[in-house]
Amino acid sequence: SGELDLADAIDLHNALTADAQVQADLGSTLTLDQRRSVAVGNIARRDLTLDFPTTGPHDPEDAPKARPAKPRDMVLYLHLTDAATTAGSTTGSTGGSMGGWGVGRVENTATPVLAETIRTWCGNPEAKITVKPVIDVAEHVHHGAYEIDGRISEPVALRDHTCVFPWCTKPARKLKPGEHAADCDHNVPYGEGGATCTCQIAALCRKHHRLKTHGRWRYLILTPGSYLWTSPHGYHYLRDHTGTQDVSTDKHQHGHRHRHPPPAA
Repeated sequence: SGELDLADAIDLHNALTADAQVQADLGSTLTLDQRRSVAVGNIARRDLTLDFPTTGPHDPEDAPKARPAKPRDMVLYLHLTDAATTAGSTTGSTGGSMGGWGVGRVENTATPVLAETIRTWCGNPEAKITVKPVIDVAEHVHHGAYEIDGRISEPVALRDHTCVFPWCTKPARKLKPGEHAADCDHNVPYGEGGATCTCQIAALCRKHHRLKTHGRWRYLILTPGSYLWTSPHGYHYLRDHTGTQDVSTDKHQHGHRHRHPPPAA
C-alpha cells in the first residue's frame, strides 16, 4: 500500500485498468484483481526498456536519449465555491483569515481537496486546463426532441450525482475507465408525451433503467432531484440528496415481509 498524489493515482489506475482489459481481450482467464497485479509487472518491465541518458568517457552525442514523457490526459471534475477561489487572500470582518473556506470537491473520488492543491495541479506546465462555465442545476432546460444532449445530461448528472434508484450509488456520469455514464430517463415516456427537459429527466444506471421500464418500478418527481419510488409490491421509497428512506405506510402489506432494501447494482 502507499499514498500517491491524486493525479498520479488516477494515472496508475487508468494504466492498470487498460492493461488488465488487454489481457482479457487476449483470452486471459484470470480475475480482474489478478490481471491488475500482472499489469503492475508489465508496466515495470516496459519502464525498464526506456533509454536513459548515461555518463562516461564516450561522446555524449552517442549517448541514448531519454524518451519524452507521455502527455498526461485525464479529466478531473473539480467543484469550487467563490469563497474557495479567494481563500487565503480574503479577510473576514473580524480580521481573521477565511482560509477555512479553501476547500473544493473532487467529483471523481467524492473527496474534499484543498484549493491550493487544485492550484498546484492547474499550474503544472504539462497540464491542459479546460474551464467550463458554471451550470445552474436549478435552471429549466428544454429540448424539443427525444435525443438528450449535454445541455440536459450535464446538469442532470450534477444534480443527481448517482443513479437515483433506491440505494444505488453508481455515478451519474463516467468518471473512470470501464465505467458507464447513467442513462437519462424520461419519467413520462417521450412517446406518451413526456417532455425532454431537466424537470422530468432523472439519472438511472442501465440496470435500474431497465427495471423501471420493464419491471413495474415507477417514480414520481416531487422536485428536481427528489423522487418518490413505488415498487411492484406497493412499497414507497423517498430518494433525494440525503439518500433513501423507506416511507411505506404498511411495510407488511400483501404478505411482503423482507426488511432489506431492494437490490442495488
